[in-house]
Amino acid sequence: MIALDAKWFESRWNQVKNRAGNRYTPGLDVSLPIYQSFEAVGQDPSFFDHFDSLVSELRKSALSFPKAALAVGTSGGEANAAAELLNLSVEHVLRLSALRKQAPIQLIGEEANKLLQETEPSIASLLEGFRRAESSKGKVDQSRSEYVVEEVHKLENHLGAIQEFITGSLWNAANSRKLFVLGPAGTGKTHLFCEMTQRRIRNGLPSLLFLGQAFHAPFKDALELLMQSVEPRLDAKELIAALDEYARKQSARCVIAIDAINEGNRDSWLQALPALVDALRPYEGIALAISCRTPFQHTLLPEADKLGFE
Repeated sequence: MIALDAKWFESRWNQVKNRAGNRYTPGLDVSLPIYQSFEAVGQDPSFFDHFDSLVSELRKSALSFPKAALAVGTSGGEANAAAELLNLSVEHVLRLSALRKQAPIQLIGEEANKLLQETEPSIASLLEGFRRAESSKGKVDQSRSEYVVEEVHKLENHLGAIQEFITGSLWNAANSRKLFVLGPAGTGKTHLFCEMTQRRIRNGLPSLLFLGQAFHAPFKDALELLMQSVEPRLDAKELIAALDEYARKQSARCVIAIDAINEGNRDSWLQALPALVDALRPYEGIALAISCRTPFQHTLLPEADKLGFE
């Protein structure tokens, strides 16, 4: 059984970095939105930190919910119902936030999203009633009215931000465990994969990067090919199981990144990639990221969506 540690991953990274040559410039550290996709697929702490910050803002806003003021324009029952929905929404997103302690894990957000969808219009209805009631008054307390409207708008923004996050591409990547990066030649895909790997290893998170150009010879089993290239003496299934176990202990995923599959044996990748996805399916602690030069994705991974790639 192999003993994995941070030095083992750093050693493998240094080997690949040297082979990448001038395709990777370590000093060129450009933060791009796509880095968030790698953080999501690996369920890195930074992914959960971002979600936690959204939840924290919603929780603070919910505590300031001006229920009494909003109840003036409607029945008290409607205001109470909206407040109850809000409390349930906060409760469910807090439960989602707490799942980071069990990472890597599938993040099921459907129930929370359903509650958020019900909460937003109920609060909007209260605000509409409040405005009607205010406009019917002979004399309006302008500062009070502005305060209520501002608090409700802040709350609506926080509700919308969480709903957008748990239904968006980052949340999907965190659950699918698969990422497919496309781009024309020379757009920095290799640098991106190198930088992502370097960042994760620097942060103590397991990552393995493979360069497609290293696999020109025909092959059948992609998992065996990749695992044997880093540990020839070990059985491929034994190594992937060890990587999965190590990643779970780090409360994250080991991201296996394959750069530029179009530069390897294309016929072999076409046949082997679906089987690789199936082979990795049982391992919640393993994520897969692949890059390909356009337009070769149509011939190398024509059913990327069906295989669950983001």
